[in-house]
Amino acid sequence: MECADYGDMTTVLVNTQTPTNSPSTFGVNVATTMFLLLPVAGFAAAFIFSLTPSPAIIVTTVVMYYLSMFGITIGWHRGLTHGGFRTSPRIRELMTIAGCLAFQGSPVGWVASHRQHHQFSDQPGDPHSPWTVREGRFFRLRGFWHAQSGWLYDGVDTDTQRYAPDLLKDPVVMRVERYWWLYGLAGLVVIPAAVGFLVDGWLGAVTCVVWAGLIRLGFSHFFAWMTNSAGHMFGLRPFRTRDNSTNIWWMVPFTVGEGWHNGHHAYATSPRHGLLKGQLDPSARVIRWGERLGIVTGAKWMSDEKVAKKLKPRSEW
Repeated sequence: MECADYGDMTTVLVNTQTPTNSPSTFGVNVATTMFLLLPVAGFAAAFIFSLTPSPAIIVTTVVMYYLSMFGITIGWHRGLTHGGFRTSPRIRELMTIAGCLAFQGSPVGWVASHRQHHQFSDQPGDPHSPWTVREGRFFRLRGFWHAQSGWLYDGVDTDTQRYAPDLLKDPVVMRVERYWWLYGLAGLVVIPAAVGFLVDGWLGAVTCVVWAGLIRLGFSHFFAWMTNSAGHMFGLRPFRTRDNSTNIWWMVPFTVGEGWHNGHHAYATSPRHGLLKGQLDPSARVIRWGERLGIVTGAKWMSDEKVAKKLKPRSEW
């Protein structure tokens, strides 16, 4: 699958710098509703009904969290959005389905929004920059909220015809796109309920849905969107970029490598975001394993020489 480098203003598929959004077809953004209501309901249910998870349910929660996170970071982000590597149609389909478990919207809509983010990063037209709010009282706090979750209420969807025409022509991705919400519900309810029932009957089913479904969803949304907010406000900036993207090391374990956000914005097509020595990147490690197994090809790894071209003196980080 060929994909343009959306980290470079000169290689985007569009011919103009004017942002284009189409009106949302939903009165209330589905992802925002799920984020604000269902995870909160999960925490409340766990507290009120004392739904203490068993070791098996804890393991299921962790597995579901990281499976959905890897689906987003490897499948949707480094694969579909930036074309950082190639793989077979079957593997691409499985990775796209795994991303649906995170319930962050449809894959095509997600990719289009992220490509628009890279084109207008921290400038007007960026759908979720904390720096689109630059005046008024508490503008930094309001900008943080906008980047974290508020942008989902803007009532517009990124134009997929403009930002994801390659995916609209991809039968593998479109097969998943049609039923993405069913895969999301399977990860939210069906799989946790089945595992919980096998462990401890109906009580186990309810407990597992609360923890591996609802509460897991809240944590995955929180850390995924922290990349939009904190990842453009706090942390180190070792690379020269045209935006305010930063590296936040403590987010790496929760985002499986997305915490090296400044490195990503410096070299958007790189399948490795932790570009410097000692920067652990779990998603990049999985892609490396895929290469060794022969299921990943054409990975666009950055050489040390190329990385050094945008690296600032340490005193300027």
